[in-house]
Amino acid sequence: MTPTQARGTTCQLGHHRPRILAGGEEVPVPAVRRVDAVMLANKAEDANRHGLTTGGEVEEPRQMPLAVRTRDQLLEFADPSHRLVHRQLISSHPRKCILTPPWPGHDVAALAGPAWDTRGGCMQQRVIRRLAAVEVTVPHPAEAATFLASALDFERHGDDGAEHLTAEGEYGLETPARMLSLVPGPELGIAGVAFEVGSESDLTVLRDHLERLGVKHEPLDDDSVGGAGVRFRAPGGVPVTCRLPSRPFVGSLAPSDVRPRRLGHVNLKVPGPPAAASFFCDALGLRLTEQLGEMLFFLRVNSDHHNLAFRPSDAANVHHVAFEVQGWDSLRVICDRLAARGHAIEYGPGRHAPGHQLFLYLREPSSGLRLELFTDMAHIDDEEAFRPIRRDVDRTRSVNVWGPAPPPSFLE
Repeated sequence: MTPTQARGTTCQLGHHRPRILAGGEEVPVPAVRRVDAVMLANKAEDANRHGLTTGGEVEEPRQMPLAVRTRDQLLEFADPSHRLVHRQLISSHPRKCILTPPWPGHDVAALAGPAWDTRGGCMQQRVIRRLAAVEVTVPHPAEAATFLASALDFERHGDDGAEHLTAEGEYGLETPARMLSLVPGPELGIAGVAFEVGSESDLTVLRDHLERLGVKHEPLDDDSVGGAGVRFRAPGGVPVTCRLPSRPFVGSLAPSDVRPRRLGHVNLKVPGPPAAASFFCDALGLRLTEQLGEMLFFLRVNSDHHNLAFRPSDAANVHHVAFEVQGWDSLRVICDRLAARGHAIEYGPGRHAPGHQLFLYLREPSSGLRLELFTDMAHIDDEEAFRPIRRDVDRTRSVNVWGPAPPPSFLE
């Protein structure tokens, strides 16, 4: 089926055996998981607006093959080759699905392709292994790196005016050469989000997938900060790199009570959080874990509640970079060390609602770079059973379920 034919596909949802009608040919639809609590009312008006038509109704949730099916709050229309034709976030209203283009400037038909798994709208071959590093611009990289190394015992090394900081890393893996890179710039800004790709074959799959989506990208050679890969810009201007594993850190880390264990996530300010979230799910296979209204979106690579988050802003920038610490008691030790050196924390300790993690926030004085230090984050261990959580925005309880509200600086 061609993309043009796909857009004209009629999805018949009867009470007995749903089927897809394509070019007059009736094709059975393979069995999939049941639709959970999503009743597709007012389908025709919304779907027809985007060149898709639906018919019939969905009964109460039960095990049955479906031509239109949902997962992770995404709506999918599939053609007989089982390729994805259209997918989009489902409205919070339980009886209505709102279909909108996935992100500005891209045709929904371009999402059809062999790299997609119609069970969840992700690539069949999971190519992104983890969030590898975050790059930010700061006016004085050496000064900022000195503070972070002194206050939190990060290991640091310089390279052509940039400063790279690292910590222990994932359990059982070699310590990475960098987790946070500070590069020269006139002010605090986001210079890049780096993901690790598992293998050369994964990288090939990713390149082909980006080309199919029409995402302009350029190749990256193996260098001091990472292996071969690709670089592109996400909606809102966020620079993204996806690279093979970098060379590990050479040396040993001295024992420390305050050094973070690993990079956990980055929270970005972008002009359009829904579009940014949709892009990273579509292009890189990240999964939506939770959202607060249409303002805050939390995406994950693996089992962590989130590795990437978005909040609204006029321009792309970094809100905070988050590192996991050893445990609750580590937050006390860190607060005591900062106080002894005359540095106040910005916010916390507290517990977030999204992610459930214990947190505290501090800012690097020379640049204003905000770091979150967290522990006890929720994990998504059962991908089949989990459904994304949607909450309303409640500034009094969402940020800190314990009660104290964040300072104005945190909400900027």
